Amino acid sequence: MKILIRYGEIALKSTPVRRRMESLLTRNLRQALSQQGIQASVKRSFGRIFLETTEPKKATALLKKIFGIVSFSPCSQCPADIDSIKTLALTLAKAHSFKTFAVKARRVGSHKFKSQDVNKAIGATICTLKKKVNLSSPDLTLWIEVRDKTSYLYTEKIPGQCGFPLGSHGKVPALLETQQDLLAAWLMMRRGCEIIPVTKKESFLKILEEWAFHPLPQEPSLEEALKKHPFGIVSANPAHASELKARYKVPVYNPLLGISKDQEKEILKTLK
Repeated sequence: MKILIRYGEIALKSTPVRRRMESLLTRNLRQALSQQGIQASVKRSFGRIFLETTEPKKATALLKKIFGIVSFSPCSQCPADIDSIKTLALTLAKAHSFKTFAVKARRVGSHKFKSQDVNKAIGATICTLKKKVNLSSPDLTLWIEVRDKTSYLYTEKIPGQCGFPLGSHGKVPALLETQQDLLAAWLMMRRGCEIIPVTKKESFLKILEEWAFHPLPQEPSLEEALKKHPFGIVSANPAHASELKARYKVPVYNPLLGISKDQEKEILKTLK
């Protein structure tokens, strides 16, 4: 099975930074696949990453945990001509039960047709199945990406973790004493930071390592951690913030300040 992978904020960066983050995201993905023992190949294309595997269920579960991925879609492919797209679209439509549908096409590269031509042609083809078009709330949406000489068709978008690739924004020590501290560390990881855990709770370390897909370099104390990485401390305890700032002369990061208690609960469910 082929899976089309999308990223978001990375695409807003300058060309050199974007390339570096794309490479890092690809590297992280390959590392996670290897760590989980999933056989797959990973290739980059402009604005997309493609994963091909014979273990789609395992790959799907893994992709949901990779920082930097906005969404992904298992897809089918065919040549980049309208007749081939019609044939594949009809096959995919017949595999679903629906009354209304929408077609959403986009192109990358040079073609003899426009995206709107694809929408019209494929829409007319699916209408032969006695289905109706509904662009606002369809039972089935068929997405079509025509990229150079290949077309990719899919009917679902599975959400990812978003954010930036792990390791793209440096390393920062995290004082892990409570569940809120754990959540704060996870949120920093989602923004691309590698976490240096300072904790006595092995369960917290295990959870973060499951999301990092590699062992984390633990330090026995904040003093030791800050000697190597003196750029700040992650802590979710507001009462400790001023004390930590005064003692270590570094910033204290608390990403929980920007989210609600309900959001905290929802994310904590993800971590369990």
